[in-house]
Amino acid sequence: MSNVLIVNMPKGGHACIGHNLKGLLEQKGHVVFLDEQTAPSDMASKYSSQDVDIVIENKAKDWAEIDDIVQFAKDKQVSQFLYVSSAGIYSPSEQLPYVESDKVKNSKAQGLVEKNLSESGLTFSCFRPMYIAGPTSSKRDYTDFFFDRMSRNQPIPIPGSGEQLTSVTDARDVSAMVAAAVGASGAANQIFNCVSPRFISFNGMAKACARAMGVDPATLSLVHYDPKKLPADVDSKKAFPFRNAHFIASPAKATSLLGWTCERDLDTILRESYESFQTRGEGSKEKSFSSDQVLLAAA
Repeated sequence: MSNVLIVNMPKGGHACIGHNLKGLLEQKGHVVFLDEQTAPSDMASKYSSQDVDIVIENKAKDWAEIDDIVQFAKDKQVSQFLYVSSAGIYSPSEQLPYVESDKVKNSKAQGLVEKNLSESGLTFSCFRPMYIAGPTSSKRDYTDFFFDRMSRNQPIPIPGSGEQLTSVTDARDVSAMVAAAVGASGAANQIFNCVSPRFISFNGMAKACARAMGVDPATLSLVHYDPKKLPADVDSKKAFPFRNAHFIASPAKATSLLGWTCERDLDTILRESYESFQTRGEGSKEKSFSSDQVLLAAA
């Protein structure tokens, strides 16, 4: 068993990965240190007397944030360095789903981190999540966008035709893929799409959310708007929780090299997410949908 240091963001979209991962690795007998506060430059002094065999970095979004962690890992002579990147680094492509060899934007952010890790001399692995959901997820916009409106009989604004394909993965399955790489020889110097193998359209997502709520999808008011008709002061990228394009990737490589499988299907994710939505009392909270009027006007 190994001593594993997880450098985790304290909040935000990926924070849940480290929290889930800690439990998974401890169940396997590993000693896990979950660090969400220590500055990268202080890691060496904090863990100077502590054996660290594996570092999992789930916090940095650019090289300046991870450079000191990489040097710390080298000084500790770790056996593995695992980095949680993002599928958002893929360059637009006419061929989908994305595979790990597809072109990425490696001039900045996570793309540059991946590039530099591959040249660092460390035994590394990188993971590219997409849209993370489920009851343990840190970011609930991907499901609550629909639950909020449906629970109040509001129309659902959807960009374009609504037939754009996307992929939603449970946070626990994302963490399980990273856990599967710990100590796995097949993970050495590899990059993995950390996503569900199933895809769904925006229209399909709305209907699936309705079924999770016990609502007849036929009763929904899906309003398709044209993002190009939105006023200049409206950020179309923030108006809807998914990017307005086909955005899907294949996890086949992780299945082949790590033996990973996605255990939770979308219906399970949405059912459990709606239960969480109800437990949090979101359906009864006062919420404004005034910003939707701009979208609906662009239909």
